[in-house]
Amino acid sequence: MLITFSGLDGAGKSSLIAWLKGELERRHRAVTVLHMNRDVGLYPVLRVVRDTLTGEARTVRALIVVNATGPWVDGLRRLDDPQAPPLLRLTKGAHVAVPRGRIGNTHAVTLTSPIDGRVMFVLPWGDLSYVGTTDTDDVAPPDDVRASGSDVVYLLRSANAFFPQARLAPHDVICTWAGLRPLLAPERELAASAVPREHRIVESPSGLITIAGGKLTTFRVMGRDMVDRVARRLHELDGRPIPRRPPTDRVPLPGGEAGDLDVLVEAARAREVPETTARHLVQAYGSEAAAVLNLVERERALGKPIIPGRPEIWAEVTHSVEREMALRLADVLMRRLHLFSETRDQAVSATTAVVERLGELLGWDAARRSEEIADYAKQVAQSRAYLTEVARLSNP
Repeated sequence: MLITFSGLDGAGKSSLIAWLKGELERRHRAVTVLHMNRDVGLYPVLRVVRDTLTGEARTVRALIVVNATGPWVDGLRRLDDPQAPPLLRLTKGAHVAVPRGRIGNTHAVTLTSPIDGRVMFVLPWGDLSYVGTTDTDDVAPPDDVRASGSDVVYLLRSANAFFPQARLAPHDVICTWAGLRPLLAPERELAASAVPREHRIVESPSGLITIAGGKLTTFRVMGRDMVDRVARRLHELDGRPIPRRPPTDRVPLPGGEAGDLDVLVEAARAREVPETTARHLVQAYGSEAAAVLNLVERERALGKPIIPGRPEIWAEVTHSVEREMALRLADVLMRRLHLFSETRDQAVSATTAVVERLGELLGWDAARRSEEIADYAKQVAQSRAYLTEVARLSNP
């Protein structure tokens, strides 16, 4: 994610951290040329030359440019300075999801893998349990990272050691996913799992401010530290006052305003919604479930299930576009509704119908709709690639 700042008042600082996550998906933007030029007044120049969805070229001026691109941090730093030393050591974390009935856990379980001593978790997730995670060095491009056959076998063997009645095998896996941890490269040689999870903020001679390292559970602290750094730099550049820190640690996330979920379920049931649908919506959206049901009142057909027998309804597709900035088929099925993760076929059976609905909402032509289905199919195939590898490995 690239962020530009030409102003930052108290309200802007309060809302910034909540905004950051959505901006990356909203833009789907690739940066191929970066110019930091302080010869034009106070303003460096960030040149974004290609939007991956529209092909739009644009030049943006800003007082501050922030590089918060996770595993892409070093690549972007090299656009600013080809000689910039790498900051990161990338390690892969892979997960598998299996039917929870096979394991039988009702609570989160922490265990130590008998294979290598790594601390792992088995977490209940609806009808599934997911097992993770691995921690291995990986040189694959971030877009291509996936769970390998050896990752899957490792996770299943580790889980079977603590839940022997599960007898999990690769064909029991509902889905896999993996990502790269953008860890700070240590000064000395360490095992992947021993690399510290601290974060660091650095500023290049041209003024590009980069944040690297950290982990998912420290995202708010990382955002706070970066915003504080930007506020100080803006003060140095033009003397503006440094605003007080906002109470972001006490601001509910969207949908988190209500504490009693049963009250929300009853409110949904009062709108003639089946109990399974009501509970699903409240579990997924909290107090925002009412906004989803408002769409059903506007168009009754949106209350029908996307996949027969499952609780997700068509109004959620509309909601994901109108309120959650989804722009791709994968945004909806993978990152909003989680049908990719929770159905054995990764919701492939629903892709045509969902892409037709998205096409209506987003104005896609026939070619774009076909491209979306093909791109999603590629991601599904990537998540299943381990199946061709496990035959060469011993069964867990």
